[in-house]
Amino acid sequence: MSREPGSLAFSAAPQSSGGAATRPSAFAVPALLLHLGMCLLVVAICADPLRALWKAVQGPVVQASTVPTPAWIAPPLFALVWAGRRLWRFALGRAAPLSWTWALLAVVVAAGAGRALSPGQGAAAWTSVRDAPPTVQIVELLKRLREKTDAALLAGNEVPTDAELAGSLEEGGAPLILNYRYRGLARRPARLVRVPDAHGPVDRKHSGDLAGTLYLAVAPDRRHYWLTAVVLLEDNGVESSDLLPGPNGVLVITNAAP
Repeated sequence: MSREPGSLAFSAAPQSSGGAATRPSAFAVPALLLHLGMCLLVVAICADPLRALWKAVQGPVVQASTVPTPAWIAPPLFALVWAGRRLWRFALGRAAPLSWTWALLAVVVAAGAGRALSPGQGAAAWTSVRDAPPTVQIVELLKRLREKTDAALLAGNEVPTDAELAGSLEEGGAPLILNYRYRGLARRPARLVRVPDAHGPVDRKHSGDLAGTLYLAVAPDRRHYWLTAVVLLEDNGVESSDLLPGPNGVLVITNAAP
């Protein structure tokens, strides 16, 4: 039997003149099993990041900090293509070049290092409202809306219009993008929903509204208002969009008497 330069295992014996199938060497099957095991290891290492990525793609909304980079698709894709080529070469009775093994080993190490170096889900540090957690961003926007509205009422005007309040939802002259990821990994700013002729705050989110929705309920006299917001909450490991909790069940910012 011959040996290919730089190959992991002995190659198959040369084909007979009649074109008979070649016979694998004694090392071919163990080498194949080793390589397939390394491919499975790559898939196992990438399983959790890919699951989180798929959850973010499906939506409807997740915390942006929990979404891994799409680069996690590359290692298992490489392993899939590599395993297919390896099986094809094995079926033809050919040995895998040693360079293949080193490439696969490099992918295993890179994927493992990526998992080991991935930041945990502990408390995040931020220096501006742009990179703050989304709940912090939403509370900040509620404060800005209150300040803008109270200033208008103090000047003898009515509750400002949506256009007049638009600046309160901006940061640096552009709409503040919340640190949520919506279906398809989309990013978007907060959404202000006005509820006219209200007699109290919105105490139940509207159907279809997701985290990042702000409610401005305005009394019929247009001099009183109630601010509430929808955020992403977790209960027993299940995340869902619901009203921002407060001391009395729901956080309400208002100038109306209780």
